[in-house]
Amino acid sequence: MSGRSLRLALAAALCASASGCQHQTRLAPVIPPPTPVQVASAPVPANAPQLPTESAGQPPLAAAPAVPAAPAPKKKKKPAPVEVAAATPPPAPPVPVGSLTAEGDQSRQKAADLLAANDKRLAGLSAELKNKQKDQIARVASFQVDARKALQGGDINAAMTLATKAKVLLDELTQ
Repeated sequence: MSGRSLRLALAAALCASASGCQHQTRLAPVIPPPTPVQVASAPVPANAPQLPTESAGQPPLAAAPAVPAAPAPKKKKKPAPVEVAAATPPPAPPVPVGSLTAEGDQSRQKAADLLAANDKRLAGLSAELKNKQKDQIARVASFQVDARKALQGGDINAAMTLATKAKVLLDELTQ
């Protein structure tokens, strides 16, 4: 044999030994059988029918397999009507946002005062300044309108925020 065929034969032998023998049967793992479980007999109800006892003249009856009687269907009870107390007060009206604290009235007054002060300052601006800063003044007036709507809607925090923004813009205008 030449060196090449020897190498080829050696490679074939290695492959055959690595894959194992095809004729060898493989056994499945053995699983032990389950252990038997004892079943307790069903309890006999107190009102179960009795089998008749054997009498002298009658042949014995064949024993029938014990089959438990199906329980009688339960009737659904109607729930008792719930009585509503006659003195139940009506639900309280919703509390507007911002008036949850004891200082709600004070905050509302502060927002109204700030809006009035801003209106007074807007009216006191010179005609020359109003012509030069039309965009800025329109923005202040828009903040004032939105703050009034928020105050009427009960949102005191938003009203204060918008009125403060209008005040800051007015401060920038008058510097």
